[in-house]
Amino acid sequence: MLCAFLLGFGDACFNTQIYSILGGLFADDSAPSFALFRFTQSGAAAVSFFYSSSVPLGIQLGILEFFCLIGSFTFFIVEWEDARKKRDLAFESLIQSPAEEENEERHPEEELR
Repeated sequence: MLCAFLLGFGDACFNTQIYSILGGLFADDSAPSFALFRFTQSGAAAVSFFYSSSVPLGIQLGILEFFCLIGSFTFFIVEWEDARKKRDLAFESLIQSPAEEENEERHPEEELR
């Protein structure tokens, strides 16, 4: 019973974290990213359901471990890239001179030309 609770709790934490990350990375148009995530997750569950009766447990755990490692690696890549982009944007806003800011505020119609 305790293992079932811990698995459910871990799954809830995982999904909450993934939805938070997807919402932050794709803030402008997040619906397609959520749909793609759910599609991929459901497809993987369906594939594992079909091979579970014919593949031994040791191999199933090996497949799960492989995809967990790949998923963790790609998660860290996305997180590092997102942090780098945020850091670069913050740095660019710090080095922008006050004269450039005033020029942008006074002449916004020049951007349209």
